[in-house]
Amino acid sequence: MAKRYRILFLRKGYITEPECRRAFLDLGQSVESLTVTDYEPRHFLDLLVARKAEYDFIFTINSYGFDEQGVVSATLRDEKIRVVSWEVDHPYFFYVFGKRTVFPGGYLVQFVWDEGYIADLHDRGFEQAYYLPNASSPQFVEAALQRPAPDDLTPERLRDKGTFVGTNLLDFIKTFLEENLDFNLFPTDRHQQILDVLARRLLGNTELSFPELFEQADEGHALSSMAESEKYRLIAELLVSSEYRTRILRSLPEISVYGGSEWENILAAGQYQRQLDYYSETPHVYQNSAININLTLTKNRFDSNQRIFDIPLCGGFLLTDRKRNLRRHFVEGEEMVSFGSVEELRELISYYHNNPEQRSKITQRARERILKEHTYKHRMRVMLDRLERL
Repeated sequence: MAKRYRILFLRKGYITEPECRRAFLDLGQSVESLTVTDYEPRHFLDLLVARKAEYDFIFTINSYGFDEQGVVSATLRDEKIRVVSWEVDHPYFFYVFGKRTVFPGGYLVQFVWDEGYIADLHDRGFEQAYYLPNASSPQFVEAALQRPAPDDLTPERLRDKGTFVGTNLLDFIKTFLEENLDFNLFPTDRHQQILDVLARRLLGNTELSFPELFEQADEGHALSSMAESEKYRLIAELLVSSEYRTRILRSLPEISVYGGSEWENILAAGQYQRQLDYYSETPHVYQNSAININLTLTKNRFDSNQRIFDIPLCGGFLLTDRKRNLRRHFVEGEEMVSFGSVEELRELISYYHNNPEQRSKITQRARERILKEHTYKHRMRVMLDRLERL
């Protein structure tokens, strides 16, 4: 990578934005940030067009800055302004629901955290879609862990505990259904039966992607409107994620849960702890817990979420559900430990709870791998190398 780009970074407050900016700067790039919410839409678009000679491309995460009507996307395409978007969430969920319109074309280059979407995006006309997995930041971890841990997150409080950090999604799902679908249409009793089948299949084999789960469930069930409507399928994906996490955590009442308050009415008394500040508290939970459980949402088809990098980098031991590409990043049994079913998870919790030395060795090897291959600087270098070849 030899070229020095002038990058206009559209920001909206997403948690990984500071790390991407730092990585670009560390790689010798010129970066100017523009906060999307500081401008009226029309003024924002005029500004992008008027200044197009001042930057080589626009960088955004999850297509932030694009409007519902597609005016921004169409204008940038017509003006031949290159846009580079790193999709670290479902790459077309909000497009399907008309919340963020992005038109395919040569102006748009997408990098997607999950390889399972690449062929799908190509089929939708997004020809320049490339795989770029999640990452972690040693600077973020170091800064967070330099601050004292809150009293309830100290090593003394967590060293013998297994923990899970994450949302249940129920509040988001309910709000989204009410705003975007006829809430009375979904789920019906028949749809609920299908969702139950999907959840049970996932609990038995975590490596299955949601499209694969859906196809298998169709063998014995008439999916009708659910199969015909992409909106229904996407909502079903959210509901299965919620059910998957709920069933596992209910079966493991000894696991302490941190996340949204909706967990309080779902889990056994005392299992839910509280919500965490991502920046100042989550790293302490990762570092100080005996075992960190990772339960991946079904929007992850082939790849895992960011926690597979964050947890070991914080010095925490990780037990994660098995995904297809996990072994591309870590050596199973030496740098990470994964489970493919609830039964396997229970066995691994019991085994590693009684083997702290093995936990420590695996965590250290994972941390070394992350620092060598899986930081934001590594990811941004891959991105820039790809852009230089286009």
